[in-house]
Amino acid sequence: MQFKKGLGWKACYDEEKGIYTARLSWRGDASYYEIDAEVFNRLDTPEMGNADPEEMIRKGRLLYEKCDGSIGPATETVFDDNFAELCSWAEIRRCEHKSSSEMTDLYVRLLGNEKTKEHWNKQKDEKGSS
Repeated sequence: MQFKKGLGWKACYDEEKGIYTARLSWRGDASYYEIDAEVFNRLDTPEMGNADPEEMIRKGRLLYEKCDGSIGPATETVFDDNFAELCSWAEIRRCEHKSSSEMTDLYVRLLGNEKTKEHWNKQKDEKGSS
C-alpha cells in the first residue's frame, strides 16, 4: 500500500485491490472517500498547486462518515456497506449510534455528489431486489 498524508487528510493506494481511498479528519470527525488515481497522484505534489486537498478528496465517492458527538452522541453514517473492506488500511472506530437508512438517504439526496448518489441508489436497488 502507498500512502500520502497532510494536515487533516490521509490517502491510500491499495495495489492489491487497485483502489484509491482517503480520509478527511478533524477533532474526532472522520469521512472516508473512494478517490481516483488523478486525485491521489496530485495530492502532496507541486502539480497540486494551490488546490485544496480537502476539496479534491470530497469530489470522490463518500463511503463512511463518523461525527464525534460534540453536540450529541457520536453518530456514524454508512454510505457503502463495503467501506471497511475498501478502507482496510484505516483504523475505523465504530460507534453505537447509526444514522437510519432514511436519514442517510436524505443526506445523500441533499448533500451527496453524483458519485455518492449513483452508488447509494444502486446499493438501495440491490437490497430491494434481494
